[in-house]
Amino acid sequence: MKLTHQQKIALVLMNLPPAETAEVWSQLTPGERTLYSRIYADLPTLEGDYCEQVMLEMLAA
Repeated sequence: MKLTHQQKIALVLMNLPPAETAEVWSQLTPGERTLYSRIYADLPTLEGDYCEQVMLEMLAA
């Protein structure tokens, strides 16, 4: 499966450690938080290896 850039961002935002998640979420507008929450909720079930690959790709950028 190929994710869009926004889907990848949502995946990363929802899978960061709690302290990092809180820091990042505090910098987003309420609209952005809603957007990424909805995008994440709409993602299909993803394999753990694929999620890890996306996390590494996005955090290395």
